[in-house]
Amino acid sequence: MNILTWFETEQKKSTLQKKIISLKDSKEWHMTPAGTLSKKDGKYYEIVLVAYQKPGEPWYENAMIRSTSQHQHAQRQIHGMVLVAEHNGKFLVQAKAEAGNITPGHIVLTTTIQSSHDNIAKYPIPYKQLMNEKPVFQFAAPQDAGMLYEKNNEYRLVRITQPLEAQDHFYWATIEEIHELQKHNLVGDHLTQMMGHILLSGVLQKKVAPDSKQKKTGVEK
Repeated sequence: MNILTWFETEQKKSTLQKKIISLKDSKEWHMTPAGTLSKKDGKYYEIVLVAYQKPGEPWYENAMIRSTSQHQHAQRQIHGMVLVAEHNGKFLVQAKAEAGNITPGHIVLTTTIQSSHDNIAKYPIPYKQLMNEKPVFQFAAPQDAGMLYEKNNEYRLVRITQPLEAQDHFYWATIEEIHELQKHNLVGDHLTQMMGHILLSGVLQKKVAPDSKQKKTGVEK
């Protein structure tokens, strides 16, 4: 089975439905005394109004999403984990459905792990054990700072010596197969960012071992 056939099957299997509702009809969200729009249990994220100004320009106001899922790493607040497993030049990717996607089945191709730290702590995320492996590289990067307020994710590449069985919704893909889906606008931003760093770092050509010393890039420091 090639990746296009597999992905089309995943799209047909998706049962995710979505609709936009009014705040007055919401059962999970409310306006807090502090003036933020938050989930009643305080989990995951909230909507805040941010006022900002550039020199010589007036003040602007923007509604932004602020993550409440945090994990301290390297003196930075890390809100999400983005991890890709690699074995012999293939990458363990997943077809993931999320309400914000406009693709068929609301599915895009993403990384092995793409999750908030709250969900990692609470749920049996597939391949969560790979977080215990020493990464080939890891770095923190902001996510869409025009919409997400001070949100940083940690990105890791983990090289494994033995292939893992691909669970439901997962697939071992080559770079060429990922590129094939990207031509159809079906690759998510996290996987696109990870593949870019993998190619720029040269780790596939160098076969860098996870415990070898590497010169850190500016974003990794």
